Amino acid sequence: MPEVDVGDATLHVAVDGSGPPVTVFAHGLTNSCMELAAFTPFAPGTKVRFCFRGHGHSSVPAPGHYGFADFARDLTAVADAYDATNAVGTSLGAGALTHLLGERPDRFERLVFLLPAALDVPMGDHSGFDRTADLLEDLPKDEAIEAILAESGRVGTYEENPGLRAFDLMLWQDMNPAGVARAIREVDPALLRERAQADKSGR
Repeated sequence: MPEVDVGDATLHVAVDGSGPPVTVFAHGLTNSCMELAAFTPFAPGTKVRFCFRGHGHSSVPAPGHYGFADFARDLTAVADAYDATNAVGTSLGAGALTHLLGERPDRFERLVFLLPAALDVPMGDHSGFDRTADLLEDLPKDEAIEAILAESGRVGTYEENPGLRAFDLMLWQDMNPAGVARAIREVDPALLRERAQADKSGR
């Protein structure tokens, strides 16, 4: 499978289709490049999906390298490697895309944001992510996945949408426990708020 080296991480890449336009797809926190695979048949041209550092089949950098700037660097490296002109980002991917645009506002011709990350307001209750990180750090991978999928909020959703559990299980099977736990602990939307405030004060 293709890979992109960003210095402190090696990113797993999956490419579908061919020809222009080239669209890069950036997934959400805890997920992998498989999260957005269902969207690629609806996009023309070449579709480039990748796993962020610590996610999916990408490598796991040392602690201290999971901020929005790091994820934006991953996105930039993949987009530049494939000369992407369009970008789709969901949640964490949307946050990384926003960070990238702060540096290079004209980098893409077209953008799609799905479930955008919190940029200028608090994320609210973060306990669900914290519990996920605890499980990933304390239990073997398979046991952690079963515990995550058995949480009360998920169970109710799965009862209403039976196929969703199988989809979530597929995504979690690609998960790297150490990398995802580190990403949960370290990614901080406050960094974007501070940056936005600094940009305003500098004008």
